This record gives sequence, C-alpha cells and structure tokens, in this order.
Amino acid sequence: MIPIEYYIPAYYICLSLVLLFSTLPLFKYKYLENFPAINLQVGSIFLLLVTIGFIGLRDPWGHWSYLGDTGAYTRTYDLIQEGIRTEFSKDVGFYVFMKLCSQIMEIQGFYLLSAILYVGLPYLTFKKWFKEYAFFALVTFITAMSFWSFGINGVRSGLASSIFIFALRFRDKKWLLYALMLLSITFHKSMLLPFVAYIVASFYTNTNILMLIWLSAIPISLLVGQELETVVSGIFTSDTVIADERALTYFSGEDKDLYTDQRFRLDFVIYSAIPILLAYWQLYKKNYQNKLFVQLINMYLIANAAWVLLIYVPFTNRIAYLSWFIMPIILIFPFIHNYQEKKLLTTKTILIIISTSVFFTLIMQFR
Repeated sequence: MIPIEYYIPAYYICLSLVLLFSTLPLFKYKYLENFPAINLQVGSIFLLLVTIGFIGLRDPWGHWSYLGDTGAYTRTYDLIQEGIRTEFSKDVGFYVFMKLCSQIMEIQGFYLLSAILYVGLPYLTFKKWFKEYAFFALVTFITAMSFWSFGINGVRSGLASSIFIFALRFRDKKWLLYALMLLSITFHKSMLLPFVAYIVASFYTNTNILMLIWLSAIPISLLVGQELETVVSGIFTSDTVIADERALTYFSGEDKDLYTDQRFRLDFVIYSAIPILLAYWQLYKKNYQNKLFVQLINMYLIANAAWVLLIYVPFTNRIAYLSWFIMPIILIFPFIHNYQEKKLLTTKTILIIISTSVFFTLIMQFR
C-alpha cells in the first residue's frame, strides 16, 4: 500500500502520465478527426482505472489531513453494520445505500463501489452525448479542481452529483430524469438547489437576463452577504421543515480548513465566471445554439448566483460545488458538439482546455 503521505501525489503522478500519453496526438494532428481512436478508447479505460482505483482503494482509516472525512465514513459504516442508526439516515437514499452495502461487503468494497458510481455514471452520460469523444469530457471532469475532494471527502455529495449528471442522460424520458434527480436529493439534500435550478432553466431560457442576474448577485453579496448568511443559517439550524443539525457545522465554521474563511472569495468568483464567459462567447459571439447547452448554462447561472449570495458561509466550496459539478461539462460541450456537427474543431482548442484544467488543479492541490 502507498504510504498515506504520498497517496495524493502518487494519484496525480499516475493521472498526469495517463493524460500525457493518451493525449500526445493532440500535439501531432491539427484536426480532431485525425485523433487516433485507440487513444480515445485506451485512454478512457486507464483514466477510469486510475481514478476509481485511487478513490476506491484508499485507506479506510486514512488520516483526515490527507483523506478528509474518510475515517468518519468508515466509523459510520461500522455503526450501520452493527444495526445502529446514524445521522446519515436523514439522507435516506445514501443511508439505504450504505445499509445494503453493509450487509454484503466490507468498508473497502463500499468505497470501491462508490468510486465506480462516482466516476462511471457521468462517463455513461458523456458516452451518450459525445460518443467516442466522451474521453475528452471525462478528462475535463476528473481534472476539475473539486473532483478529488468530493470523491474522498464529500462522498455523499459526490455520489449525489454523479447521479444528477446521470439523470441528464435521460432528458427524452422525463419520468426517469426526474426520478433520478429526486434520488440524488435523497443522497444529499443540497441537490435540491441544482434540481430547482434545472426546473427553472427548463422554462426560462433567456440566458442574457440570467447572466445579468448573476452579475447583480456580486454587488448584492458584497453589500448584504453577511446578513443573508445569518438569515439562511437561521432557516437551516432552527425548527423548520428543512432544518438539519448538520448545517451547524456548515454555518458555524468549526473544523477549520481552507474553505472556512468567512470573507468574499473573489478567487472563487473569478473561477466561477470562466464557464459564463465561455458561454457568452459561444452563444453571442459564435452564435452557437444547442438546447441542452443553453439549459445547462442557465442551470449553472441560477445555482451559482445562489452561492454568490451565500459566499460568506463557512465551507463555501460545498455550496459552490452545487454548480461547479457541471462546470467541466459546460467547458467542453460546445467544442465537441460543434466538431461533431461541422467537423471544424482543431486539436489546439481541446489541448488548451485540458492543459489549463490540469495545471490549475495541480496548482490548487500543491500550492
């Protein structure tokens, strides 16, 4: 077993090597249509093996400074195996999932299955949308800044977001789409925000107005953001229908870490603006039109604007992730789709997206 202090560096080294060798043809060929199919297929397999392997086979008792809440999930799993109800029973779907797993497998099997679902469900969605070029969508997904954290630390929210992405695969089957979205909410209540955002985006399609609303949220947050945080914390920590005592941790700022600093996170706002700027360029400068893309960016704008208003909340990244989890899809979607439709995409565009995502995540991880 890899020593715990070297586990994360080992993961990123393996991931970087796979990315390097599988994407080398991007440096050789000018157009994507010349990219070797074998690299797409083998690259996808190795990316799935590396990510699922490192996330699923991690030390169940790994120190929190390296593997976040892994130890806490392990202790909870042991309690469930003993027949003791835990706080996770409030997220019924995730509790049932743990309960069923606890009857047939040990904790390592649970983590491995969770990793398979966390990475595999989005990949199945990408396969439907992008066919053989799902490889590039998978790359942007696993190289996103929050991917590793929500795979090993935020297991519930990570699984919930992957189920939500998988639900989008069934836009032509509304009953299954909404059933899976509701399932994601049972895994983590916070998924109610992207669910509502998706519903609103299904009926309101004026992206330009939503972009203006997102921009307006920034000065509003600067002026009254702390007051809004107080009001919302009262809703979630008092005797209300949606109250949850676990929210005390979110709003109190205990368990200090990188994300509990209660201030206006301009760096996070700039990071969140990247897909918005890209969408503006695609929709209004390049006249790119695709119903799914428009719905995704509108959903992102709504969910991210809600986070901007609550940016002073401790653990602000957990609220930001309710929009960030679809950011990789937004970044890559128009480029692959445009290529599939018009055969015009140069490999340079894909290379810029992938390399930027990789370098930014490595900088954030090892700074």
